Amino acid sequence: MTSTRRARVLSGLARIWSPWLVWLWATTLAAAILLVIDRVRSSLGPGHHEGLRHRALAVLGAGHLVAQVALFVCGLLVYLLWRGAGRWIRWRPVREAIWLPALLFALLAAWPLWVVGRELASGPWIAQQSYAWAVKIAPVVGGVAAAPVLAWLALRGPQAVRRPLLRWSLTLGLLLGALVAEVADHVVHPGLYPEYHLFAYSTAALLMLLGLRWLLFALPGMPHARLWRWPALPLAAAWLVSPVLWFGIDERTRADLVMESVVATDWIRTAMPVQPTTRVAKMLDALDVEPAPLSQSGVPEQWPRGLVDLPPDTNVVLVVFDAFRYDVVPPALPPEGNRLVDPSDTPFLHQWSEGAYRFANAYSASTVTRRAMPTMMRSIQVSDDPMIAGVSAAERIERSGRVSVAAVINYFTEGPSDKANLLLEDFQNVSTYRKDEHDLLVPRLREQLEGIRGEPFVAWVHLYATHHPGFADGHLLEEADGNRTERYVKSVRYIDQQFQRLDAMFGELGLREKTVFIVTSDHGEGLGDHGVTLHGPNLFEEATHVPLWIKIPGREGRLVEETVGTIDIMPTISDLLGEPPEPQDRGISLVPLMADPPHTLARAYYLQNAKHNRSAVVFDGFKLIHDHEADVLLFFDLGADREENRNIFDPDSELARRYLMEFIGFEPQLFQSEFADPDTNRLLRDKLDEIDPSAPGSALPLLLQLATVSRDPSVIDAALRIFDQTKLDEVRLLIIRHLFEPTPEWEQRVVGWFSKRRGQAELALVSALAAQQQPPIAQVSFGRRMTHYANTGSPDTWEPFLELLMNWPKSFKTAQVLETMLRRMGELGQDDRQVYMLIMRNVAQLKIEDPTHPDWEPLRAQIRALTEHPDPRIQAAAIQAASHLMDHRAVPSFKQRLSTPKGDVRARRALINAVLVIDGDESMDFILDIARTELTAYTVRRLGAVGTPAALPFLTDQRRNSYNSFTRSDAERSYREA
Repeated sequence: MTSTRRARVLSGLARIWSPWLVWLWATTLAAAILLVIDRVRSSLGPGHHEGLRHRALAVLGAGHLVAQVALFVCGLLVYLLWRGAGRWIRWRPVREAIWLPALLFALLAAWPLWVVGRELASGPWIAQQSYAWAVKIAPVVGGVAAAPVLAWLALRGPQAVRRPLLRWSLTLGLLLGALVAEVADHVVHPGLYPEYHLFAYSTAALLMLLGLRWLLFALPGMPHARLWRWPALPLAAAWLVSPVLWFGIDERTRADLVMESVVATDWIRTAMPVQPTTRVAKMLDALDVEPAPLSQSGVPEQWPRGLVDLPPDTNVVLVVFDAFRYDVVPPALPPEGNRLVDPSDTPFLHQWSEGAYRFANAYSASTVTRRAMPTMMRSIQVSDDPMIAGVSAAERIERSGRVSVAAVINYFTEGPSDKANLLLEDFQNVSTYRKDEHDLLVPRLREQLEGIRGEPFVAWVHLYATHHPGFADGHLLEEADGNRTERYVKSVRYIDQQFQRLDAMFGELGLREKTVFIVTSDHGEGLGDHGVTLHGPNLFEEATHVPLWIKIPGREGRLVEETVGTIDIMPTISDLLGEPPEPQDRGISLVPLMADPPHTLARAYYLQNAKHNRSAVVFDGFKLIHDHEADVLLFFDLGADREENRNIFDPDSELARRYLMEFIGFEPQLFQSEFADPDTNRLLRDKLDEIDPSAPGSALPLLLQLATVSRDPSVIDAALRIFDQTKLDEVRLLIIRHLFEPTPEWEQRVVGWFSKRRGQAELALVSALAAQQQPPIAQVSFGRRMTHYANTGSPDTWEPFLELLMNWPKSFKTAQVLETMLRRMGELGQDDRQVYMLIMRNVAQLKIEDPTHPDWEPLRAQIRALTEHPDPRIQAAAIQAASHLMDHRAVPSFKQRLSTPKGDVRARRALINAVLVIDGDESMDFILDIARTELTAYTVRRLGAVGTPAALPFLTDQRRNSYNSFTRSDAERSYREA
């Protein structure tokens, strides 16, 4: 080849290569800059940071480059479509107009932008604002408006701008916009809005790419000089290698990135495919199946009770601080303090806690109140349904012969969570305060206690001040009071002062020396830890680890190191008051840990975050977290790494396998995909075949839970063999709980077993089925037995059936049995509150196709009479049942009672609901007059369910002027529904 021809070929290649060279450099430099920003952001978070291994750092860099390449490819696609369309458009002004690529850009981004707006508008804070609707559409509107500008900047480029000053201004504007987007990504509620943060990062990446492309155009010699050409070869290689590195990411590197990069975490959770795993198979292969007594709870067979003897008139006060971190008080707070507080911020709590049993490792089951408080107050797992599982706190209290008292935030009477509202329904004496009325809590509690003077009691006191936005100095805190951390510290100081006032009040009433105080929190609070503010997403220590102090009169406290949970609080109260354990309790009594000498315990506690997309187990100084969306396991040695900065998970470690086994036992459905492998099903069947039906040990519950997920016929057959061969009712109950199906074969087994039990043995079996929240089984047979007891038995024999029925569908035949029970209660002169409450709750679940049919009238009449019962709890339950039965005859009485501005808050709430449901628009003006002075938030939500235009003026006023952001949000929703 002659030199002339060679020069011509090279010149041709240069012409092809040069236009792409600028973009190659721009994408690579943008990825490098964003990688640096990523690492700086990580280092700015609180706590010590281990940094990334070299491989993880390379994969993270590849991820940033893949993002840049993806943006470039999208732009290239738009460019090619634009130029392709130009061949078919003859009119040059239209062919050259920028509106066509702008439209393509807008269409490409419209759906992602809509998802971002929808997620932002439904978030825990923005959803409460009156402008949430504007937030929802803002990304789409902004994207459409920005599309022409971005299309011009990307496709026309800097060569279209002849004035250097304007060109440099646009270049700097793009780069500055990228930095602003990065700052917005960093400061706007990190961790709470994944789609928003992906959008903010994508915006920063796009602006950075365009800004660098404009900047490179201005540099001398670009793109023709050798200075720029030859280094581009390794950059092109990086383009090719980066997708391989990023999409070939291994499990260890995924975990490293989830720990160390907020940006990569969002990518992995939303856009990365889950890798197949064999965790269950490895666990089964290592599982020992040894004959032993059945064990389900991790509690020793003989866990003692009654080790602390208290006088019969002892009171108990459970004080719950909302969103209160474990590390702002002892024993976690060191003498020199930490980045948040020092001991001088909480002087009274420090002094008071010295005489208490201080549990150094206490955990809440969830990171949000609506899930955490039911687990605490009903002693259930966070995976249980609190509407049917567990024993209510008030019922437990009354069995001890004490008055149940509650002084709590009105979230538990007017809040959006039915599961949280249920907690108060059985309490005898209730007072509430609004979140701008914290100073009224102690005076109102004093009135309650003075009203029951002389009677022993158990009180639940809920202090809400540390919940966002915070409360101190007599008012709700605002941005003018400091940043989130500063406001939180002010609220902590207020909690210290409020608790001191509470303690002083007990001293003035002469109750301090005969009252057991239990102080804890429903969950913690993120203040930038692990990239999250507020609470909900994470399961790290700042969100799940809570303070727990128990102060018993006459006993010197001490530090208790064992891992415990807030689900243990109610069983502990029962034990302190001399009551037996409840069969439905998932927690245990902590009294043996406070005894002399103390007992020891190593028991796993199961945790879930707010949205249940992360779960964990914690015990014995270690915590295992599973991120469902990223499918990574994080394992921490809490003794050596309390801030959880070093993930030590090793799938080959015996310790890690032990914790993984515990975790799989709590949540086997997360590993359902593994049962597509026949070898995993074979391993499970073989392990079930090894079970001794007379001594199944601790392995059977785990294997049955896995069988529930597997549903392989050979696995089910192995479980049925155990059912047929065992003589232990508890083993059969466990198998039914997990594997029962409504088939003739199963029905025959259950009926045959059940028919051999009569009298107390039968009732005990029904109670056990109810305690395990048994789904419907052998309904015809159980229905006959319930009818038999309704006609011939006493109310105490109905209770097990009524509890079991709570989880079953109910028809008119069920209604007839419930009516028989109510009629016989009157005939027998019985006034059993618990039976009444169970009947009412079952009535409220009846399936009613035609409520006007006269056959419903006998039941309505029985319920109507109970709406006037002297016990406000029975009143409220009966009113709720009457509204479900659409009892129009009861409405005049309900309205008359509402006209009197006094009464139990639960009964009045039920009255408002009943009048709205039954009478609708006919009584709307009456209800709105009531709602302007009481139960406003509750009425606002109910108006949305009723959906009536007559309420629009009232809802408009509430969504604009309510002091409560939750109420404003509910009013906005109800307004749209109406």
